[in-house]
Amino acid sequence: MADYTAIYALGHMSISSRSGGHQLMPFWAPFLLLHLGGPDTITAYAFQDNQLWLRHLLTLVVQVIGAAYVLFQFVAVGRNSSTLLVAAALMFISGCLKYGERTWALKCGHMDSITSYQHRYDYKQGGVHRNPYQGREGGNKLDTEEVLLAAHYTQSFWQGLLADLYVMQASQYDVVRQGIRLNGDLYLYELIGMQLSLMYDILYTKAAVIHTWCGFCIRIISPLSAAAAFLLFQFSGKDAYSRVDIVITYVLLVGALVLEVASSLRAGGSSWACATLHARGWHRLCSAVMRVRRLLKAAERRACLNSIGQYNLLDICTDAKDDPEVRW
Repeated sequence: MADYTAIYALGHMSISSRSGGHQLMPFWAPFLLLHLGGPDTITAYAFQDNQLWLRHLLTLVVQVIGAAYVLFQFVAVGRNSSTLLVAAALMFISGCLKYGERTWALKCGHMDSITSYQHRYDYKQGGVHRNPYQGREGGNKLDTEEVLLAAHYTQSFWQGLLADLYVMQASQYDVVRQGIRLNGDLYLYELIGMQLSLMYDILYTKAAVIHTWCGFCIRIISPLSAAAAFLLFQFSGKDAYSRVDIVITYVLLVGALVLEVASSLRAGGSSWACATLHARGWHRLCSAVMRVRRLLKAAERRACLNSIGQYNLLDICTDAKDDPEVRW
């Protein structure tokens, strides 16, 4: 209902802003776009949502035009301070970026995008592969974070499986073989579980776009825009506005700031960020992030195969004795 609610709210704002009863109401329009971008942890509720990314793009265009029209009325009134207009422009830009990022993530989760996928991380530097287990010998077993890092290292292989491309690079095979030597046969089970969780990220979250240069820039621009808009509103003249409108605006600004800062921190401490840092040779920074993740036990939440809500093949096998048709 989020899209339909936003369209209704934008239409209501465009009408109410003419009456002058709530002069700050047009300033709230960009917050609709910001929140329609959704959280980073979910974009699609089913795989078919990714196939409908063009429909989401059309909805984005309509709602951006609606928000721009409401803001135009906000500017046309001429009674608002310049600082408030700048704050509205910053939130509008941030809202467009966040909403566009969600649509981009849906496109990246489409099978055509996965088929044309090229390995994102450059694991070579001076002709030497950056093996995540380089220098590790027998003794201590690999922990969950290290297994997860290997799952990122083999990303081109498991993502190729979605497009029927069964090619594993020699360096990836060496990593898997070294992991079996260090952790035993259960290493493959752990690795596949991590790969399935990362596959879930590609299909149903913003992971495919957050950890690109564009996604990184959005994670910087959005919190800064929210902070700047809050300060501009704080120091602008508010005598002409009702107390209720001021309170609602503060709630929207503080909520947007908290959510954007939390989103940036979560992205910076994710396993995808660790994989990017490791791939680019920033091993000290990668180790620091991994230490924080170990304290929070972040990787252990990925270790459960049942976290993917799809039909379980093992359930069919174990229940085959109760259904002769399934058994045959």
